[in-house]
Amino acid sequence: MNGKILRVGLAIGGGTGPELAEIFERTLRELAAREKMRAEIIRSPREYRTYRPMAALTSAEAARATEEDAADYIRFVRELAADGIRVAFRTAFNAQSLYLVRDELLGVKVEPMQHSDGELLLIRDETQGFYSGRNDQPADPLRIRRETLFSRENTWRVLDFSIENAAARWGGREHIDRIIVACKFHLLENRFAQWVRDYERERSVRIHLYQPDTTNRQLMRGAFDGRTVLVGSNEWGDIMHAELIARFGLGHQEERCARNFFLHPDIAGFVEYQTVHGSADDIAGRGIVNPVATLRAAARVIEEFTGSPRIVDVMEEALGAVARENIATPDAGGSSTNEVVEAVLTAIMNPNRRTQEDLLIVVDMQGDFLAADGRCAQLGLIDSAKTSALATRVNWLLDAWRATGRPVAFTQTIANGIEVPPTLRERNKKSGRDGWLRPGSPGAQFCGVSPRAGEAVFAKSGYDPFLNPQFEIFLRRVQPARLVLAGAFTDVCIDALARTAFQKGFRVAVVEDATLPLRRGQAEALDFMRSFYDIETLALADFDTAPRG
Repeated sequence: MNGKILRVGLAIGGGTGPELAEIFERTLRELAAREKMRAEIIRSPREYRTYRPMAALTSAEAARATEEDAADYIRFVRELAADGIRVAFRTAFNAQSLYLVRDELLGVKVEPMQHSDGELLLIRDETQGFYSGRNDQPADPLRIRRETLFSRENTWRVLDFSIENAAARWGGREHIDRIIVACKFHLLENRFAQWVRDYERERSVRIHLYQPDTTNRQLMRGAFDGRTVLVGSNEWGDIMHAELIARFGLGHQEERCARNFFLHPDIAGFVEYQTVHGSADDIAGRGIVNPVATLRAAARVIEEFTGSPRIVDVMEEALGAVARENIATPDAGGSSTNEVVEAVLTAIMNPNRRTQEDLLIVVDMQGDFLAADGRCAQLGLIDSAKTSALATRVNWLLDAWRATGRPVAFTQTIANGIEVPPTLRERNKKSGRDGWLRPGSPGAQFCGVSPRAGEAVFAKSGYDPFLNPQFEIFLRRVQPARLVLAGAFTDVCIDALARTAFQKGFRVAVVEDATLPLRRGQAEALDFMRSFYDIETLALADFDTAPRG
C-alpha cells in the first residue's frame, strides 16, 4: 500500500440491496488493493425502503415514510460532501423518495452511449418535471393530485452542466455536433420554449427543442450521427433508456450502472453511482441477483476518483471472459450471484487468464435439413449419407471444443407463424416447403447434435441469426475473438451469418470439413466468403481432432 485512501459513501435500499452492497464493498476493496491503495467505505446507518414494503402501508403512512427516507438520504449525502467525500454508491429504493432527493439536490443522470456513427450523451433532467414534486393527500381516497414545478433557473443550470460535461468529454465545445432538448414543452404554455431561446441568445449556442415524439422519430431515422448532447425530461429518458441501449447494441439494461450528478451549490460535483435495475424484492436473499452493474460501478468509481488507468477495461475484459465460460445468473441462463462475482474477481486478480476466446457456432443442424426422412431429403436436395457424415464431424469438433472449456452456441430455424415474413411464406408455398420447421416438430429439432446445459441456443425465422436481436446482444457481451462456424448449409445460413457478422465487425472462420453446401460447390461457397467477408477457413485437424474410422 502506498498510503492513498479512496473514501466512498454507500447507501443501501431493501430488496437485493444488502447483497449488492456487500458485492460493491468487496469489489471496491479488492480493486483498490490491486492499485496499491485502501478503500474506506462509509455506510449510511439506515436501510431505505423499497416499493414492496411501502405498498403495504396506508397512504398516509407511505407518504410519511417516503419523506423520512428522502430526508435521511439527503442528510447522508450532505454529510459526505461536508467531509470531503465526492462519490457514493447506492442500491435501489422507493422511487418517490428518490425523486424527492433529486428535486432537493438538483440531480441529473448522465449516460454516454456509443454507437456506430458517434456518441450520444443522454442527460436526464431530474431537477424538475413530471417525476418531481409531491402527491397531496386529499380527503377523497379515489383521487391523487400531483404538483410539480419547472423553473428557468433549473433549466439553465441543467443546460450549463450538459454542455460543460460534453465539452470536457469530447475535448471542447467545438466538438459538439448538436444539442437537443426533448421535453413536452407544449404543456408548459410558451414559457419553457422561451427559456431555451433566452439561453441560446445569452450563451451563444444553438439548441434544437423537440417534443419527445419528434425526438423518437429522429432517433429511429438515425439522424443524430456524430456527437450529440440530448437533454431529456426525466420521464421520457426513463422510458427511452432501455430502447436506446437495445438500439445501439449496448447489452442489457440490468447490467449497466448509471451516474447522477448533484448540482445544488452546497454539494456541487458530488456523484452518485447506482445500478440501473431496481430493488428486485421478489428475489431478495436467494443469491441470484445479477451483480454485473454493481461490479461495473466499483470499477468506474476506482478509475474516475483515483486516476488509475484501465480499471474499467480490466473489468470489461473479466466480464467478457466469464460470460464466455457461460457463468451467469439465472436471468442470463446461469445459476448464482456468488459464482459470477468469484469468477470475475479471479479473472481480474489473475492477469494471465485468457480473456478472449473463439466462439463456436453450430448452425441449423436440424431434422428437416439433414435427416434421411426430413424435408430436404424428400425433395432430393441433400444426400443423407453426406449429412450423416457431417453430423459425425460436427460432433468430433464439439467434443474437442468443449474439452478446452471454450464457449459454444447453436442456431435453429423455426417457422413460427406470424414471425415468418410473408415473402418467406410465399417462397415456401411455391417450392413445396410449406410446413417445414414447425415448432416442436421433428424437422425443427436438432439432428445429430445436442446442446448441453448452459450453451446458448438462438431461434430465427430466416437464414440469418442476427434477425434475433438477442443474438447480437449475446455476441457483444461475450466479445469473441472469432466466430467459428460449423453446420449447414455453407452457401445459405452460414453465408448469411458470415455476411452480417463481417459487416458488424466480427471476425469469422468456417470449418470447411464440418460444413456442407446445399446448391453451390463447397470450394465455390468458401471462395466467395473469403473474397467478400474475409473469412478464414479451418479444418478439424486444427482443433486436435480428426475423423475416426
